[in-house]
Amino acid sequence: MLDYAEESFWKGFWTGFEEETKELEDKKGFSYYLPKEEQIRAALYAYMRKCGGCVEVESDFKEKETDKVKGEADLRVLGDDAFLLVEIKRTWEVHLVDWSNKYGEHLASWKADLQKLEDMAAQQQHKPIHKCFFLVVFFDDSNKLFKKVRIEEMANHVQEKWGSSTIRFELDEFKFGKKFCRGYVWVKK
Repeated sequence: MLDYAEESFWKGFWTGFEEETKELEDKKGFSYYLPKEEQIRAALYAYMRKCGGCVEVESDFKEKETDKVKGEADLRVLGDDAFLLVEIKRTWEVHLVDWSNKYGEHLASWKADLQKLEDMAAQQQHKPIHKCFFLVVFFDDSNKLFKKVRIEEMANHVQEKWGSSTIRFELDEFKFGKKFCRGYVWVKK
């Protein structure tokens, strides 16, 4: 299994993601304002594969009784001893005054994704399940403390859901266009 519970694993990914986004930005390769979740997912998938992981994208889980698909995780890493389920989300600040006007929707979506990870873990009876929630935040000014209270709101929810053994990483910021970017990772073994 990949060493996903180590900060060096996530820093390695983050450095590569920064390089990739800068290369795309330099070549005017992005047709959108901020990297999309799909871009982040693809970069994390490529990194995990490069590190030797067996990774499934958009891994679904089904209701046992009806075989109906109940949801999916962005990534599922298949290890010899355990599986890792990963959900990836992003959010952004707008004009140094507040989070995106969809923050309430974002927070509800993040909480739903945590529940989805719980539900999916309950369905995976083959091996122990580890869970990861990865949040990428874009903000306007690195010299100002960007509404960390919102991150703490989510951090408190993750802690409440997953308990005190939850591992949390805060990844360094880098500049993307006119915005700055920072990553937050929560892992439950």
